[in-house]
Amino acid sequence: MNDYQQRGFDWGSFIIGVLLFFVALYSFKSPITNLTAIVLVFAFSAITKGILQLIWRNRIKKYIDYSSSRLIFLGVINLLVGFILLVNMSASIIALPFVFAFWFILESIGEASLLPSIKKVSNSHFWLVLIACIINIVLGIFLLFKPLVAAFTLSWLVGTYFLVAGITYIVRSF
Repeated sequence: MNDYQQRGFDWGSFIIGVLLFFVALYSFKSPITNLTAIVLVFAFSAITKGILQLIWRNRIKKYIDYSSSRLIFLGVINLLVGFILLVNMSASIIALPFVFAFWFILESIGEASLLPSIKKVSNSHFWLVLIACIINIVLGIFLLFKPLVAAFTLSWLVGTYFLVAGITYIVRSF
């Protein structure tokens, strides 16, 4: 058994998964009044996720000897997006459908690029991540090409994304 299989419970992934799960529930509860809250939560989630991706890059390199510059790229992008959203809230609310669209698509492509490595470790996790990536890319494309519709249904779409991402992170923690 290698070190990756013996690593134990990953509290970082579990906490992010639970937080994303609760963000999803909040998005479903109050779809009209929570755009500002979504921007704030999204900004802080992106910053946290960016930091964790930089940490995970080192873990992946240690456990399976795979040096991924993609995780560094995704981590830096998440950090930048988070800080930009915090700087200008009104522009962030207007741009929210487009920001989410590009973030969903880029994040899912980045996760999909790790699928060969994930398959080496766990076939069931591979399929979960693959399905999550497909769902999130479809949501991203929808947001990109239907911004007006997306603005009215953003809380539900964001809630769905955070729900899928939260479940993925919780599963990853085990």
